[in-house]
Amino acid sequence: MKPILFVVGQAATAAYLLPLWRRWMREGKNREQDLAWNIVINDVVARYLERENVSDMPIILDHADLSLPEMFSPSEYCMVMSASFAPIEQKYIRRARKENIPVARIIDTWYGYHRRLVESSEELSSGDKVLVIDEFAFQEALAEGIAQEYLEIAGQPAWESIVEKPPQNMRDILFISQPVERFYGQSLGYTEKSAWEEFR
Repeated sequence: MKPILFVVGQAATAAYLLPLWRRWMREGKNREQDLAWNIVINDVVARYLERENVSDMPIILDHADLSLPEMFSPSEYCMVMSASFAPIEQKYIRRARKENIPVARIIDTWYGYHRRLVESSEELSSGDKVLVIDEFAFQEALAEGIAQEYLEIAGQPAWESIVEKPPQNMRDILFISQPVERFYGQSLGYTEKSAWEEFR
């Protein structure tokens, strides 16, 4: 198996991948064993991992003069990252394209597949993969024009340890949102207000 370089620029991506990393650590899958991997992070993710008491993993804090060959020979490894607009991802995507390194992009939700890939990086290259949560996401991504050869269903590692709760009082609802309208206007085709109206 190729060594893996995880490039993580958002706390949500770290939360998605953390159960996998913890399982690998429990199973002894580290660079001295049968699977070599490193995690390159920015300051935002470093703070998140600190809150999660993560200190024993092969973590590298990104900085401007970091040279990828210091970690692995480029021809031998692959990269895994989300499909976002995080600057750290853009930096490593450019390097991956230059070195012909295959990249797996994680889309951990059910919309905007094509937009995330086209606007956040160059077009997909041979050997790349787009990791989606389930069959529904797979079909939606196909409908948005992502070729089947790139798509893989990877699940959602952060949900693996969630225990089903007993029936709850369904009268009270907590609606959690983000300031979509402030940052994106109407460019996504929805805002937190329109999402609430549809839900209501």
